[in-house]
Amino acid sequence: MTEISERAAQISVFASIGSLTVTQELSGRIKQAYPEFDDEVVAEETLCFVAAVAAFCIRSTSEGKVTSGSAAAVSDLPFSYRDYVLGQLILGPDSTVSDELSGHIGERLTRKTRFYDSQLVNGLRPTTEKGLENLSILWMGRISTPGQKDSPENRIKQLHVVELMLRHMTLISSFTTHATS
Repeated sequence: MTEISERAAQISVFASIGSLTVTQELSGRIKQAYPEFDDEVVAEETLCFVAAVAAFCIRSTSEGKVTSGSAAAVSDLPFSYRDYVLGQLILGPDSTVSDELSGHIGERLTRKTRFYDSQLVNGLRPTTEKGLENLSILWMGRISTPGQKDSPENRIKQLHVVELMLRHMTLISSFTTHATS
């Protein structure tokens, strides 16, 4: 393994572990505060949101072969996670997983990932607290069930979403800077 590919792997692993951890934390907070929200929607949207922000951090921190490969790997995290979960189901004793189900989930993840990537490309950059808050409001709107009494803005404040995501971004940016210097 070359030094560049080793550093890219380190960044990818670090950002993936962080993204899965933050996804679990956010999903848990959502489930506790809003049990009526759809578990599958929360899980998929949250992982796509967190992974897109992590990939953005990697690309923004440093450019080059190391970070482009790492950002791509982290962007694919929702699909890797889907493959892992489906693999567990397929290997289970009562496997009912079909290619149709796998394809359907893949299509949903593709749409969700493209949504967050397009927001980041088209100017909703989480480089400031306000930019991250705006992106978080979009995410909250996508996971919320209709008829909520409070606004997405109030929900992300109550759940301390921006603070958690800022910490996630800082860790990934710092690690990426260290690994590429």
